[in-house]
Amino acid sequence: MVFENNNLSEANIQAECYYRLRLLKIPCCLEYIIKNPKTKNKYYRLDIAILKKVNKQFHIIAIVEIKNRTYPENGINKNTRQYRRYSSLGLPLIYCLNSIQIDKTIKKIRKVYDNYIPSLYTPSFILPQNLK
Repeated sequence: MVFENNNLSEANIQAECYYRLRLLKIPCCLEYIIKNPKTKNKYYRLDIAILKKVNKQFHIIAIVEIKNRTYPENGINKNTRQYRRYSSLGLPLIYCLNSIQIDKTIKKIRKVYDNYIPSLYTPSFILPQNLK
């Protein structure tokens, strides 16, 4: 589906991204809560966590943050607490700033997913086995 206007809510943009990722067989979770391993009591709710199965376990390999901006050309505000927190996790952070950017966002996610190589230096966020 192609969106020519910019009037979808964040929840609908998130749902459309999720639907397209599932069609591509890219595992993902919506509104996934993780604990920052560097701190004791910090929990973050990720709009979309992109997953990859490594050695029979799912790992979070990227974070997708959904926004609904009428003017996305203003870009991403890197001075926000949320941006600093997510960046501190050491995972790729992909933004979808409005419904018109869904296709571009899915292409970025696909590239990260296809090129992911686990390493000793990559932070590991392992998900429960019951995730399907």
